[in-house]
Amino acid sequence: SGEVNASYPGTYVLSYNYTDAAGNVAQPVTRTVVVVDTTAPIINLHGDANIIHEAGNPYIDANASWSDAVDGSEVIVASGEVNVSVPGLYVLTYNHTDYAGNVAEEVIREVEVINLSPTVLDVMGDGNLSIYENEPNGTIVGVFQEVDPNPGYTLTYSFVGIEETYQSLDHNSTEDNASQLNTPEYLHLDPQGTLTTLRPLDYEVDPVEVPILVRVTDQYGAYYEKLFTVSVLNVVEDFDGDGTEDHYDSDD
Repeated sequence: SGEVNASYPGTYVLSYNYTDAAGNVAQPVTRTVVVVDTTAPIINLHGDANIIHEAGNPYIDANASWSDAVDGSEVIVASGEVNVSVPGLYVLTYNHTDYAGNVAEEVIREVEVINLSPTVLDVMGDGNLSIYENEPNGTIVGVFQEVDPNPGYTLTYSFVGIEETYQSLDHNSTEDNASQLNTPEYLHLDPQGTLTTLRPLDYEVDPVEVPILVRVTDQYGAYYEKLFTVSVLNVVEDFDGDGTEDHYDSDD
């Protein structure tokens, strides 16, 4: 008589009794059964163990769950966190100990937060970088804009390697002075992407085509570069009205 519940740890007593046909009662015998839980729970990861996540996007963990022969099962929330604002490798851990003190084997998930570089760099409006000669210093030549695949980005703009870039170009300008370019000392690019002049330009003296290599860099140091050409446009200056531009007019 008695019962052993093998699904629930505890101490159970089974009793054995007998009375023969003459009514003689046997000395009762008992058996004590101790049900113990020695099996550790198992942790099952929801989703992939290795995840690549783009910076700036919210990260929502798929969590994990534990299952135990005695205790049942439940969801586990990870220990650790993923900072989507800082690229890097983050480790989330999942642990569980059952009511009997059996510890499950730890499971981890690695989340690599990656930063994608800007992908496009253009000029706002018609995309034309040109300016007429004699315009005052501070004249806006163009405003750059880009596409960055990461949300919440912060971008800065700058010139890169102008002299080396120009020397590497297969430049076929017919203007002799175009080959004299070293650096665009008369152009300024602010960190917000606005290109302006630092002084009036002279079509007859300054290079008429100015190559500039523009770099846009995000807050994590990833960047994208693109080559542009700034054109200086001629304004006919014929103050004596004889039909010949003053720069080339011998009877000034």
